[in-house]
Amino acid sequence: MKFCYVDESGHGAEPVIVLEGVVVDAQRMHVTKDDWDELIRHLNEISGGKVAELKAGHLYRGNDYWREWDAGERTALIEDIIRWMKDRNHAVTFGAVTKARLTDMRKSWTFGALEDASDWTLAAMHLVLTIQKRHQREERNKGKTVFVFDQAREADEFLTILGSPPPVTDGFYERGKKQRPLDQLIDVPYFADSKRVGLLQVADLFAYLLRLYAELADGMTPEKFDGETKRLEQWIGDLAEVLLPDAARWPRNSKDPCVQFYRELAPPSLLRVVA
Repeated sequence: MKFCYVDESGHGAEPVIVLEGVVVDAQRMHVTKDDWDELIRHLNEISGGKVAELKAGHLYRGNDYWREWDAGERTALIEDIIRWMKDRNHAVTFGAVTKARLTDMRKSWTFGALEDASDWTLAAMHLVLTIQKRHQREERNKGKTVFVFDQAREADEFLTILGSPPPVTDGFYERGKKQRPLDQLIDVPYFADSKRVGLLQVADLFAYLLRLYAELADGMTPEKFDGETKRLEQWIGDLAEVLLPDAARWPRNSKDPCVQFYRELAPPSLLRVVA
């Protein structure tokens, strides 16, 4: 059994929204959780109680408490976290939507219950489909997954769609005739406060890096400093080493309408992030 901890970046006016999931095996997750909790305890102690949780945007931009750290120190911490995740040998996956492209596509698509779904819900559904496609191959129910999301205002919409997945999503993971829809999900997803669930904070950091990289690499937003895109490209390249295979996210040779739909919505730069 596995757990997938999911958080998003780009839930406001940003041009891209990314939902990222950290996938951990139930038998090995306690060490990862203990490691992360120890990091947060240490940061909270040295900050005088100012860091009760790690917020990616504040860390990256040097806001709030992080003004006391210079750019090199913040960079080193982010790189340490990426290296730690690689050493833990867990997996990462994500779903992504370019909001302007979504607006254009709404004029002509026919996708059942997904037609009026929010960008958050569409990205969340994409992430779930990647897990379903990848994990259904594992034997003896080892791919069965519990999803834990950060709290989201679209939770009811998302749960409604998951309760009765639109038939168009079947082709994404090549559902068998006798296969129950999304049969790798254990129960409905849970929603939690990231302050109390450390691995949601890890997901928040990786979602932030993926989103910012997409916006910079695709020319949607300018660099804040020289070399920013190149630095993010290196970090995303490091993260790619623990990503689920690209075939789980955007199967290149598939002509399935749902696969093509999500490829059309994706930031072009993230299509090139290959595990």
